[in-house]
Amino acid sequence: MSNSSATSQQSSNGQNATAQSNNGNNSNQQQVQGSSQQGGINNADQALTAARAKYGDGNGNYHWTVMYDADTGQPIRNDDGSYFVKAIDPTQGTMTGTAQSVNVYPDGSMTNN
Repeated sequence: MSNSSATSQQSSNGQNATAQSNNGNNSNQQQVQGSSQQGGINNADQALTAARAKYGDGNGNYHWTVMYDADTGQPIRNDDGSYFVKAIDPTQGTMTGTAQSVNVYPDGSMTNN
């Protein structure tokens, strides 16, 4: 991925995870939105794009990330098929910078934590 960066975290179940940001472009976003409406969320990039489309970019401050398994380097897909994504905003003034925490489900629905 271009324009990406990674940070490591340990999830609540003890699994090492890496959050990797994706600063996708508009043409990719439209392509993924079209495919997500037809076939659901099939991968981490689609989950990131769907969350970004719904919750925005915080006036350019948000850096959307998805949790990656630090051992395999693969995106973590939860047992229910969802991806955990979040927006990090360094201007939030919090220790983690988390502005949005979202589970994106295979059908395209989302829950904001």
